[in-house]
Amino acid sequence: MKPSFFDFPLIPAPEPCLPENRISGLGQKGVFCIVLCPEGQDPEALKSFLGKVLGAAKIDLHEDTYTLLLQESEAISFSSLQRRLNIKTLLLFGLPPQKAGLGFALPPYQPALFGGARFLAADPLHDILAERQAGGKAMSGKLWAGLKTLFLP
Repeated sequence: MKPSFFDFPLIPAPEPCLPENRISGLGQKGVFCIVLCPEGQDPEALKSFLGKVLGAAKIDLHEDTYTLLLQESEAISFSSLQRRLNIKTLLLFGLPPQKAGLGFALPPYQPALFGGARFLAADPLHDILAERQAGGKAMSGKLWAGLKTLFLP
C-alpha cells in the first residue's frame, strides 16, 4: 500500500509577489490590466495606447482599472491579487495565463468566465500598437470585439 494518494513528491511553489507600488490606477470597476513590457519598449507609450483602447469601451485607464507592466521574466499570482483588490475582469496583453498564476488556457481574444471573474487574453500590446501604426487592424479588431463583449451592452 502506498503511504500517500500521490505517487510523486509534491513541491510547494512560492507565490510570485510584486510590490504594490508597481500597480497603478484606482480600479473602481475592478478591471486589472497586465501588460507585457519587454526591455526597450516605452512604458508610457504603451499606457497611452492602452488608455485609448480602453476609452473606446468606456473604461478610464486611471479611474476604472489597475494596471501592471511586467517584464518577460516576471510572474504574478492572480488569486492573491484578486483577493486584495476585488478584481472582476483580467485583461492579459502578451502574458501567458500561467505567468499570471492561472491554471487554465485562454484562447486569444475570446472572453471567458471562470470562478466569478472575466478574462480576456490578447497579443502583446506593443505588437498591437506597431500593427496600428503600420495601418493594420487585424489584432486591434479582434481586441475590440472582445472588449465590446466584456464592457459594452
